[in-house]
Amino acid sequence: MTPIDADTPRPVEQLSLLLRMPVDDDTMPPVQVRAHPRSRRLSVRIDVTGRVVVTTPRRTSAAVVERFIAEHREWIRRTWQAMRPRAGHAPPERVSLALTGTTHLIHYRTDSRVREGWRRNGDTVAITTRDESAQARRSVLRRWLLDEARREAPQRLRETARGIGLEPGRVQLRLQRTRWGSCSSTGTISLNACLLFLPPRLAEYLFVHELCHLRHMNHSRAYWRLVGSVLPDYRALDRALDEAWRSIPAWTLPE
Repeated sequence: MTPIDADTPRPVEQLSLLLRMPVDDDTMPPVQVRAHPRSRRLSVRIDVTGRVVVTTPRRTSAAVVERFIAEHREWIRRTWQAMRPRAGHAPPERVSLALTGTTHLIHYRTDSRVREGWRRNGDTVAITTRDESAQARRSVLRRWLLDEARREAPQRLRETARGIGLEPGRVQLRLQRTRWGSCSSTGTISLNACLLFLPPRLAEYLFVHELCHLRHMNHSRAYWRLVGSVLPDYRALDRALDEAWRSIPAWTLPE
């Protein structure tokens, strides 16, 4: 998306209040605004629960954000309506992870006397909670998913790194609503544990995308040339990664 110059800026708090006001009908959702210190342009993302978030550079005016939303209004409306049925999914009975090519059967058990947690036995995952609420079960499922990601993702990332001659520092796994990954100026790469739902080729692109930030902490032409030298079809992969949010189960997202 094209960078937009700011008019007279308002504080981020005022932007948030302004853009969370009621909308004119039930086909257009409320929009939340988030300022990010490393953001160079405005962007919009809709997560699988239907939450719409506009990310802006720190000193962006309300008028500029309003124009940006107006320009993308139809895309927001169409995408939000398409994703609404995904919101509020119940805890699943099976989970398929495209990255590892595995399917796990999920068994639920309630026992108020024990500590909540999970235990894996082959391809079966036993979830134990103190009550039968969907929220409690989703919480333990997310802990299991994070553990799976921490076992799988760092090794795969470092294998990709060795192949292109770039070495990350720390590797962190989190569950996030709107970001697949990030790279800090200290060389720490953070990845979304939901990458387990990506096919291997898209996960590889995510790894390459973040690893190339170790050399270029921006999205300059030099950065994209580096990405393209590793994955010539990076444009198509980048679009596919954006679309992949639609396939991420709603239970994975923090509540």
